[in-house]
Amino acid sequence: MRSLVLTCFGIGHSRLMPGTLGSLPVVGAVVLTTQYGTPWSTELTLLILFAAGTLATLLLGKWAEKKWKRPDPGCVVSDEVAGQALTYLFVPWNDLLQTGTTTMLALVITVGFVLFRILDITKPPPIRGIQSVHGGIGILVDDLAAGLIAGGLTWWGTQLLLLPPPSLA
Repeated sequence: MRSLVLTCFGIGHSRLMPGTLGSLPVVGAVVLTTQYGTPWSTELTLLILFAAGTLATLLLGKWAEKKWKRPDPGCVVSDEVAGQALTYLFVPWNDLLQTGTTTMLALVITVGFVLFRILDITKPPPIRGIQSVHGGIGILVDDLAAGLIAGGLTWWGTQLLLLPPPSLA
């Protein structure tokens, strides 16, 4: 059961891009809740995914490193779930869903995903420097840092998209 939670029900065992695939359930949840729910249900879903990914990684990270005999095992993607959810928690869903277009929504979802994955994969400073801790916190902290930065950039981009067009008068 522990490995199912940490690998997001086996997604992390993919040979091809497990971290990227591990972020996709969050993207799917956002697409579903923005299409069939409310801004509130989107934010609540993201909070639940963030909390679940964070708690699973923190509580089971040390166990995972022993089981897979390496620090930050690649098959553990609960940290990607937490980081991707954190990225999307910065998005002003109410404003975007009330005043934005479907194209804007798709753009924000895509940009949030791509920014998080780029930052998580490349680990630019300061992200790279904070990953040296072992156990659950070491597995999680770089993804949360990537989520914070990607979330801030996604929020900023969303604000620019939602600005009214300049008046020509």
